[in-house]
Amino acid sequence: MLEPCIIAIFGATGDLAHRMLLPALYQMSIEGQFPEQSIILGIGRNKGKSDAAFRDEVHLAIQQSLGSDFEKIADWCNEKIFYQGIGKGTREDFTKVRARILSLEKKHKLSGNRIFHLAIPPQSFEPTIKSLGVVGLNKSDGWTRLIIEKPFGRDLKTAQELNTLIYKFF
Repeated sequence: MLEPCIIAIFGATGDLAHRMLLPALYQMSIEGQFPEQSIILGIGRNKGKSDAAFRDEVHLAIQQSLGSDFEKIADWCNEKIFYQGIGKGTREDFTKVRARILSLEKKHKLSGNRIFHLAIPPQSFEPTIKSLGVVGLNKSDGWTRLIIEKPFGRDLKTAQELNTLIYKFF
Protein backbone atom coordinates (compact mmCIF):
# COMPACT_ATOMS: atom_id res chain seq x y z
CA MET A 1 0.00 0.00 0.00
CA LEU A 2 1.05 3.58 -0.64
CA GLU A 3 2.58 5.40 2.32
CA PRO A 4 1.04 8.75 3.35
CA CYS A 5 2.23 11.40 0.91
CA ILE A 6 1.36 14.46 -1.10
CA ILE A 7 0.64 13.80 -4.76
CA ALA A 8 1.33 16.90 -6.83
CA ILE A 9 -0.21 16.62 -10.29
CA PHE A 10 1.18 19.03 -12.88
CA GLY A 11 -1.51 19.47 -15.53
CA ALA A 12 -4.25 18.76 -12.99
CA THR A 13 -6.83 20.81 -14.89
CA GLY A 14 -6.31 18.83 -18.09
CA ASP A 15 -8.25 16.01 -19.68
CA LEU A 16 -5.93 13.21 -18.53
CA ALA A 17 -6.19 14.24 -14.88
CA HIS A 18 -9.96 14.72 -15.02
CA ARG A 19 -10.83 11.57 -16.95
CA MET A 20 -8.31 9.16 -15.46
CA LEU A 21 -5.98 10.24 -12.66
CA LEU A 22 -8.34 11.89 -10.20
CA PRO A 23 -11.14 9.30 -10.57
CA ALA A 24 -8.52 6.54 -10.12
CA LEU A 25 -7.19 8.16 -6.94
CA TYR A 26 -10.73 8.46 -5.62
CA GLN A 27 -11.39 4.81 -6.45
CA MET A 28 -8.18 3.83 -4.65
CA SER A 29 -9.44 5.74 -1.62
CA ILE A 30 -12.80 3.94 -1.69
CA GLU A 31 -10.96 0.61 -1.87
CA GLY A 32 -8.71 1.49 1.08
CA GLN A 33 -5.56 1.79 -1.05
CA PHE A 34 -5.09 5.53 -0.56
CA PRO A 35 -3.77 6.43 2.90
CA GLU A 36 -6.21 8.57 4.85
CA GLN A 37 -3.51 11.14 5.61
CA SER A 38 -2.51 11.60 1.94
CA ILE A 39 -3.56 14.65 -0.06
CA ILE A 40 -3.53 15.78 -3.68
CA LEU A 41 -2.24 19.14 -4.89
CA GLY A 42 -3.43 19.96 -8.38
CA ILE A 43 -1.08 22.29 -10.20
CA GLY A 44 -2.20 24.21 -13.26
CA ARG A 45 -1.55 27.42 -15.17
CA ASN A 46 -4.53 29.36 -13.78
CA LYS A 47 -3.25 31.44 -10.87
CA GLY A 48 -6.73 32.77 -10.11
CA LYS A 49 -8.35 29.40 -9.40
CA SER A 50 -9.15 28.62 -5.77
CA ASP A 51 -9.07 25.31 -3.92
CA ALA A 52 -12.89 25.40 -3.88
CA ALA A 53 -13.17 25.94 -7.65
CA PHE A 54 -10.75 23.10 -8.35
CA ARG A 55 -12.60 20.83 -5.90
CA ASP A 56 -15.82 21.51 -7.83
CA GLU A 57 -14.08 20.50 -11.09
CA VAL A 58 -12.67 17.33 -9.53
CA HIS A 59 -16.04 16.46 -7.99
CA LEU A 60 -17.73 16.77 -11.38
CA ALA A 61 -15.00 14.74 -13.10
CA ILE A 62 -15.30 11.90 -10.59
CA GLN A 63 -19.10 12.02 -10.72
CA GLN A 64 -19.04 11.78 -14.53
CA SER A 65 -16.45 9.02 -14.54
CA LEU A 66 -17.70 6.82 -11.73
CA GLY A 67 -21.25 8.01 -11.02
CA SER A 68 -20.64 7.44 -7.33
CA ASP A 69 -22.33 8.90 -4.25
CA PHE A 70 -22.51 12.70 -4.64
CA GLU A 71 -22.00 13.49 -0.93
CA LYS A 72 -19.19 10.98 -0.50
CA ILE A 73 -17.26 12.47 -3.43
CA ALA A 74 -17.82 16.00 -2.10
CA ASP A 75 -16.50 15.04 1.33
CA TRP A 76 -13.44 13.37 -0.21
CA CYS A 77 -12.70 16.40 -2.40
CA ASN A 78 -13.04 18.81 0.53
CA GLU A 79 -10.64 16.72 2.57
CA LYS A 80 -8.06 15.67 -0.04
CA ILE A 81 -7.98 18.15 -2.92
CA PHE A 82 -6.01 21.41 -3.11
CA TYR A 83 -4.90 23.65 -5.96
CA GLN A 84 -1.89 25.82 -6.77
CA GLY A 85 -1.66 28.01 -9.85
CA ILE A 86 1.74 28.10 -11.50
CA GLY A 87 1.22 30.67 -14.25
CA LYS A 88 4.09 30.62 -16.71
CA GLY A 89 6.23 28.44 -14.46
CA THR A 90 8.83 30.99 -13.44
CA ARG A 91 11.22 30.36 -10.56
CA GLU A 92 8.97 32.54 -8.38
CA ASP A 93 5.98 30.37 -9.36
CA PHE A 94 7.85 27.19 -8.39
CA THR A 95 8.98 28.82 -5.14
CA LYS A 96 5.27 29.35 -4.37
CA VAL A 97 4.55 25.71 -5.20
CA ARG A 98 7.33 24.71 -2.78
CA ALA A 99 5.88 26.94 -0.03
CA ARG A 100 2.41 25.47 -0.60
CA ILE A 101 3.71 21.90 -0.45
CA LEU A 102 5.64 22.58 2.75
CA SER A 103 2.58 24.25 4.28
CA LEU A 104 0.27 21.36 3.35
CA GLU A 105 2.78 18.80 4.62
CA LYS A 106 2.96 20.59 7.95
CA LYS A 107 -0.82 21.05 8.25
CA HIS A 108 -1.54 17.40 7.39
CA LYS A 109 1.43 16.05 9.40
CA LEU A 110 3.04 14.42 6.37
CA SER A 111 6.61 13.13 6.57
CA GLY A 112 7.84 14.63 3.30
CA ASN A 113 6.90 11.75 0.99
CA ARG A 114 6.11 13.30 -2.39
CA ILE A 115 4.93 12.15 -5.79
CA PHE A 116 5.21 14.56 -8.71
CA HIS A 117 3.02 13.40 -11.59
CA LEU A 118 3.76 15.19 -14.85
CA ALA A 119 0.49 14.99 -16.80
CA ILE A 120 1.76 17.73 -19.11
CA PRO A 121 2.96 17.94 -22.72
CA PRO A 122 6.37 16.32 -23.30
CA GLN A 123 7.98 19.68 -24.17
CA SER A 124 7.19 20.82 -20.62
CA PHE A 125 9.01 17.92 -18.92
CA GLU A 126 12.48 19.47 -19.02
CA PRO A 127 11.64 22.92 -17.60
CA THR A 128 9.37 21.38 -14.95
CA ILE A 129 11.97 18.84 -13.79
CA LYS A 130 14.68 21.52 -13.70
CA SER A 131 12.44 23.91 -11.77
CA LEU A 132 11.50 21.25 -9.21
CA GLY A 133 15.20 20.64 -8.64
CA VAL A 134 16.22 24.30 -8.55
CA VAL A 135 13.69 25.13 -5.79
CA GLY A 136 14.62 22.01 -3.82
CA LEU A 137 11.42 20.00 -4.21
CA ASN A 138 13.44 17.00 -5.38
CA LYS A 139 14.70 16.47 -1.81
CA SER A 140 12.76 16.02 1.41
CA ASP A 141 12.82 14.21 4.75
CA GLY A 142 10.82 11.43 3.08
CA TRP A 143 11.02 9.91 -0.38
CA THR A 144 10.37 11.77 -3.62
CA ARG A 145 9.07 10.16 -6.81
CA LEU A 146 8.58 11.49 -10.31
CA ILE A 147 5.96 10.05 -12.67
CA ILE A 148 6.25 10.95 -16.34
CA GLU A 149 3.08 10.70 -18.38
CA LYS A 150 3.04 10.28 -22.14
CA PRO A 151 6.01 9.52 -24.43
CA PHE A 152 9.44 9.42 -22.79
CA GLY A 153 11.33 11.22 -25.54
CA ARG A 154 10.79 11.18 -29.30
CA ASP A 155 13.57 8.69 -29.99
CA LEU A 156 16.47 6.98 -28.19
CA LYS A 157 18.59 10.14 -28.06
CA THR A 158 15.89 12.36 -26.55
CA ALA A 159 14.87 9.59 -24.13
CA GLN A 160 18.48 9.35 -22.95
CA GLU A 161 18.67 13.14 -22.57
CA LEU A 162 15.48 13.14 -20.48
CA ASN A 163 16.80 10.27 -18.38
CA THR A 164 20.07 12.17 -17.74
CA LEU A 165 18.13 15.27 -16.68
CA ILE A 166 15.97 13.27 -14.29
CA TYR A 167 18.99 11.63 -12.69
CA LYS A 168 20.62 15.02 -12.27
CA PHE A 169 17.83 16.14 -9.94
CA PHE A 170 16.09 12.99 -8.76
